[in-house]
Amino acid sequence: MQKSKGKWAETPIYFFRGLPFGQSLDGTNPASSVVFDQAGNLYGTTEYGGAAGVGAVYELSPNGQGGWTESVLYEFTDGTDGGHPDGLTIDDAGNLYGVTAGHNTFGSVYELSPPSGGGAWTFTVLYDFKGGADGSGADGALLRDASGNLYGTTAFGGTHQLGVVFEVTP
Repeated sequence: MQKSKGKWAETPIYFFRGLPFGQSLDGTNPASSVVFDQAGNLYGTTEYGGAAGVGAVYELSPNGQGGWTESVLYEFTDGTDGGHPDGLTIDDAGNLYGVTAGHNTFGSVYELSPPSGGGAWTFTVLYDFKGGADGSGADGALLRDASGNLYGTTAFGGTHQLGVVFEVTP
């Protein structure tokens, strides 16, 4: 960002192009935080878009000409992988961790691992919310501690059905 006359200036670096349901070239409604990896790539999620219309994980990479190139790393299906993802966190190996609010499910915590030697990223569900005392509708970005534990919140569920703060451990 540029500083201008004591105020901050905003510069868009990518414009999402979403198409009609089921035909999205990228996601729509990027409503979450973003994270950088050690190489300067920027990662985030979209709440909608992707082939099933329930969100995607994207990467923006510097293109060497002052702009950015977007790649979709994963498109949620609203099946066992959930849908409507929220913010990401990243570890030193480049693994991305995030949550889904769910749609046909109560939400999940997931890991998206970079390909080794080319190919596609690997998606793994780390925890599926049951919708009871453990919460449902995970919301916001995860926090990762030095031991690899993940912390986050849900909007619903828990003892009083008003949400929970959770920890997911390896």
